[in-house]
Amino acid sequence: MAELESGQPFAEVAERHSDCKGNGGDLGLFPAGQMVPEFEDASRALEPGQRTGIFTTPFGFHVAELRAKVPLGPAAFEEVQADIERVLAMQNTHQAYQRAAAELRSHAEIRWEAAAQTTAA
Repeated sequence: MAELESGQPFAEVAERHSDCKGNGGDLGLFPAGQMVPEFEDASRALEPGQRTGIFTTPFGFHVAELRAKVPLGPAAFEEVQADIERVLAMQNTHQAYQRAAAELRSHAEIRWEAAAQTTAA
């Protein structure tokens, strides 16, 4: 907190002290209700450019800085295109696995047998 109060950029301080290195403390956009209640409570009243003091969640100690507020509404295709592509690719992979399993089952002899009972000596 002292580094932030001395004017050091949030992204640089986050990069040095955060457990989630590599993004300068940027958590990306997230809708209300997605974060734990302590995080939501600490950041709800912020305006873009403001930051919280130190607060705790079950995940540790935090300082949050709000970069932007985005009004609710439909997302632009460009904003969700990568997510759509990822979901469709996962669906295609899952369907390919299901087809392969069905093909293997069609050639297999499957029998259910009762589990053998063992006795302790």
